[in-house]
Amino acid sequence: MGGGIAGAALAVRLSSLGARVTVLERETRFRDRVRGELLYPWGVVEARLLGVADALAPVSRELRHWTTKIQPLHAWRSDLTRSATAGPAITFVHAEAQESLIQAAAAAGAEVVRGAAVRGVEPGTRPAVSLGRAAGQRGARLEADLVVGADGRGSVTARAAGFQSHARAETLVLAGAMFTGAEAPDDTGHVFMRPDAGLLGLVVPLPGGRHRAYAGYHTATGRRNLSGPPALPAFREVMAGAGMPARWLDDAVLAGPLAEFSGAECWTEPAGDGVALIGDASAVSDPSWGCGLALALRDARVLAEALAGSSDLAAALRRYAHEHAAYHDALRRQTTWLETVFRTPGPQADAVRRVALPKIAIDPSRAPDVLGAGPEGASDEGARRRFFGED
Repeated sequence: MGGGIAGAALAVRLSSLGARVTVLERETRFRDRVRGELLYPWGVVEARLLGVADALAPVSRELRHWTTKIQPLHAWRSDLTRSATAGPAITFVHAEAQESLIQAAAAAGAEVVRGAAVRGVEPGTRPAVSLGRAAGQRGARLEADLVVGADGRGSVTARAAGFQSHARAETLVLAGAMFTGAEAPDDTGHVFMRPDAGLLGLVVPLPGGRHRAYAGYHTATGRRNLSGPPALPAFREVMAGAGMPARWLDDAVLAGPLAEFSGAECWTEPAGDGVALIGDASAVSDPSWGCGLALALRDARVLAEALAGSSDLAAALRRYAHEHAAYHDALRRQTTWLETVFRTPGPQADAVRRVALPKIAIDPSRAPDVLGAGPEGASDEGARRRFFGED
């Protein structure tokens, strides 16, 4: 269910293992919808393990350097090839990566149905998917051994399976747009944060001379409604307020939609009763920290390994659910700490920063390395105390 990056990557891997796979994708043509386009180094490792790195290579570019500027600290520049995973990040235009991966799924042997109008999912020992007429080349009801929901936030699969959902209150909001003609560096990713105002700016180079820029703010500072071309001046204002040089976007031209979306985390049970969920269908991480794509590929890899490692489907799904909870929880702890210190305005957070920031200025490794290490980064009580300067 869903032939985007997570679904198509899983289809490639399962097909290579000999499974008979059908991919149901709603879109007949992928288009820019302001989705993630930065795959952190630990996500690149997942792409290799899934066997989809070669499919991404023609539409992506390597990003070896990263600069972080947290006001009022000095900026620090990281060589990603010396990170915990010892490799670069990659960037791509999301729609182009989707198309490359769904074609790779078909080449691997999966049956791909584009324009599939899914009406419902029936969980159970023999789960099924009901299709509307838009997928007229197939019958109205497809049975399977397993239905995998890779259908994003608000997943039809998750609702049909009756999985319990959980969500945090919205505190952070992110808006993104693609630009041509930006003066931002084309060899380095940059993130800027002004903690006392809750502001974020992020700029990464994309293939073809394009850049993706994101502006983030905290809801405690009021709603800004950074969607649509008329909001472009306010979008630039947020980025400049976070510390990005204004000239980087002064002459840049929008090359797609400008859209704002919630940073509220939400998650549900990832598996049960003949149904599994991967990517945003199972859990939406706060996009401010850029881990969504890497998590989606990890979900696909862990589920594929669980299925390949057991002939007992229920046992495989339990294994997937257990591992899924462990790495999502570990990363959620780290991003919650990061939000407190780097993105939350107000006197209480200011008091935390007065203790934490001077120590981080001396040793930036105190901060969780969600970019290089991801869930494998330390997230125990000792790591928390070290980040907050309580050691």
